[in-house]
Amino acid sequence: MSTWKLHRFIGEKLLGYSNPEIDKLVDCVTLHDVTRYNIEALVKVVEGIVYPRYGEIGLKYFTLHHFLDRIIEIEVKKYKDYLILSYYASHISNLPFSFTTYTPPIYSRPEYSACGLVEDIMLRIGRDPCNVLTLFVARPEEIKHIIYLDYRGRVRKMKLTRLKEAIEKLKQLGCSHGDTVVLLRRIIREVLSLVCGHIVALTYLTLVDKSFNAKIQSSFIKHYQQYTQYHEHFRSSLLQVLYALASLSEREIMDEYCGKDQ
Repeated sequence: MSTWKLHRFIGEKLLGYSNPEIDKLVDCVTLHDVTRYNIEALVKVVEGIVYPRYGEIGLKYFTLHHFLDRIIEIEVKKYKDYLILSYYASHISNLPFSFTTYTPPIYSRPEYSACGLVEDIMLRIGRDPCNVLTLFVARPEEIKHIIYLDYRGRVRKMKLTRLKEAIEKLKQLGCSHGDTVVLLRRIIREVLSLVCGHIVALTYLTLVDKSFNAKIQSSFIKHYQQYTQYHEHFRSSLLQVLYALASLSEREIMDEYCGKDQ
């Protein structure tokens, strides 16, 4: 998950609102992210706590929190893939080939990885099999497409089964909690539109967030020492490309968070 500092900053920029109590609610030990995996728990928490206490703006912030957490999880997974591709492509390009017509693989270019990272997040964030909120706005076929892209074997079968169960539960909830389902569908669509409209800035900000580096260091780099030095160089290169890709309004957000003066 992203740090609460980043959650609050992005909430203020995209919604003009943030609330640490909502961050605590989402990330509390007993219910940690359960509203992202369990559609019944999501409706129960929205009806019983979030909407009555904090209204629509609080529900938007609650929704944004879930999307930001998923952005960083998708980003960590895909970043590893691009890091490995770039690492070996750059080493191949440095080999003393006897012919001069050799072209370094596109994988060694930071532009390829940075653009790929943004595209990977955009493709998945609104059709995410690991976030039940997307069931309210995406067609089941779109989510199935991501499952077939990202998973194999038993895991794929499990994901498809869970998706089918969640779809059935959503139909039932539409009958018994119709007003809440309609409300969630509208709020999720609005927040997702904001997220997609700032996707380069969000990719950049999650990439510089402390939680991203901690996840990379703990789950990946420490087991593969050959990538340790390359990781910082690679991440720095990606940040430069993402900054160049960002719109002026996105750059203002990025500069403010990072304390830049460009």
